[in-house]
Amino acid sequence: MNLRTKRRLRWLVPTAVVAVTAGITSASSIAPAGADPVPVLPVLTPAQLLDKVRNVQVTTLTGDVTLSSHLENARHVAHALQSSGATNSDNLK
Repeated sequence: MNLRTKRRLRWLVPTAVVAVTAGITSASSIAPAGADPVPVLPVLTPAQLLDKVRNVQVTTLTGDVTLSSHLENARHVAHALQSSGATNSDNLK
């Protein structure tokens, strides 16, 4: 085998993998599994749709989100900077 043939063979596998992956990705995005190509929706006027939205009974979940931060690492950094004399520790509080 000459150098040119070896070089082509070396690039053949990665190129084939990219081509197959691109083909599978594009095919799966064109026709999702189990989905109809055109959804079957009832024929509604805009007024009927707004009426349905106004009268829908929705069961929702409620809750509280709590966010807390533990800045223990920042204290260690501030202490290290203070002990090295690099900065004023009052600016880090």
